[in-house]
Amino acid sequence: MIPSVGRKEVLHETLLSLARQSLPPRRVIVSVPGFEHVEESSRALPFVECVLSPRGMTAQRNTGVRHLPAETELVAFFDDDVELAHDFLAAVSRAFQQNPGVVLLGANVVADGATRSGGLKRDEALRLFRDDDFAQQQQQKNAPAISPVAPMRAAYGCGMIVRRGVLDHVKFDEKLPLYSWLEDVDFSVRCAAFGQLARCDSARLVHLAVSRGRTSGQRFGFSQIMNPFYLWRKGTLDSFTRVVSSFWLKALAANFAGAFLPNKNRGAIDRRGRLLGNLLALGFIALGRNDPEHILRMK
Repeated sequence: MIPSVGRKEVLHETLLSLARQSLPPRRVIVSVPGFEHVEESSRALPFVECVLSPRGMTAQRNTGVRHLPAETELVAFFDDDVELAHDFLAAVSRAFQQNPGVVLLGANVVADGATRSGGLKRDEALRLFRDDDFAQQQQQKNAPAISPVAPMRAAYGCGMIVRRGVLDHVKFDEKLPLYSWLEDVDFSVRCAAFGQLARCDSARLVHLAVSRGRTSGQRFGFSQIMNPFYLWRKGTLDSFTRVVSSFWLKALAANFAGAFLPNKNRGAIDRRGRLLGNLLALGFIALGRNDPEHILRMK
C-alpha cells in the first residue's frame, strides 16, 4: 500500500520496483487525493488499484486498509519514493513464516536519502543493490533460505509490513495530518500489544527521500515539536525527557545551525521555515495547546 501526493513520476518508478519482485505482489493499493496524482501507465499495471482518500499520510493509509481484499494476510506499507531489492517480498514472506510471533516487520533500510541533502537518485539505489546482491550471493552459496530477524522498538514508515489481523485493532492516528511525522512510531507501539516487532535484514530497501511534494518547512518544523509532545500526552512516548532529548533538542539544533550558520550543503531544506515552525509549536505548548492538527491551518 502506497500513499502519494503530487509525485506521480516517482511513484511510477516505485511501482516498477514492485513489478520486478521475485515474489510479485498480489495487489498494490495506491491511495491518492485525486487520480491526477497517478500516471496512466501506473494505473494500467495489472496489480495496481487506485483509491481516493482525504490528503495526509495517516488518512490515506487508513483509506487503503478499508479497500483490502478479505483474503489478505500480510500488508506492506511503503513510501512512494523507495527502491526495493528484487527479493524484498520473498524475504518478508519467509520471515513471517519462520517467526509466527512477529506481527510487525521493519525493513532493512540500507541507504536513506533523508540523511543527506537532496536525497538519493534512483540509479544510485539500483547500483547499490547490484553491488550488494553480488556480495550476498558469494556469502549465501549453498546456505538455507532463511530471513533472520532482530527485535526492534519501532518500524521506519517508509517500509513496514504487518499481519492483516492487527489492522482490525490498530489504525493510523489521523490527528497526525499531512506528512504525519512520527506516525510510524505511534503505529508500531500500538501493534506491540499484539505480538513481537522485528527487523528483517534480508528485506532490503533504499529510501530516496525525494523532497518534491513534501509539506512546507514551517509546517514540518511545527510537527517536529508538536507531534512528539502529542504522542507523549497520548502515552505512545513514555518519557517527557525523551521527547526533549531525542526530538526537540535535535530538531532545534539542526534547524538553528542550518538557518544561521554558513552551510554549503543545506540544499533544499528550509531550515529557517522549520525553525519558525519549531518556535511556534513551543509557544502553543507553553499556552497549554496540544494540537498537531494546527498545521492544517498554516500556509
